[in-house]
Amino acid sequence: MGDGYQTEVGAIRSDAKIWSKAATDIDAPRTTVQSLALNPGDIGLAAVVAGLGDTYGQLRQRLHSLLGGAQKSFNNISTTLNNVATAYENQESTGSGRMAKAAAGMEGS
Repeated sequence: MGDGYQTEVGAIRSDAKIWSKAATDIDAPRTTVQSLALNPGDIGLAAVVAGLGDTYGQLRQRLHSLLGGAQKSFNNISTTLNNVATAYENQESTGSGRMAKAAAGMEGS
């Protein structure tokens, strides 16, 4: 394989690692958001009557869900990039083998 080819596959794999790390980095805020529940005593009676606790809970759950979706998407991007890099490597390997066979066939003529 040529140096330019290796660099491209390396860049793809490097990007995959960045996306994988981004997915991992979401763990902390996602866990924190989940733990930020408010009890009626935390917000006062007027806020409870106004439904603030329910609204806050819905927003917290939505944010938790969005962070989980982002985490899943980031992992999917990472996996796809790694699959693309592997496909490039396999294609190059197969192509190199064919070229070697063709060259050997030409030498025998």
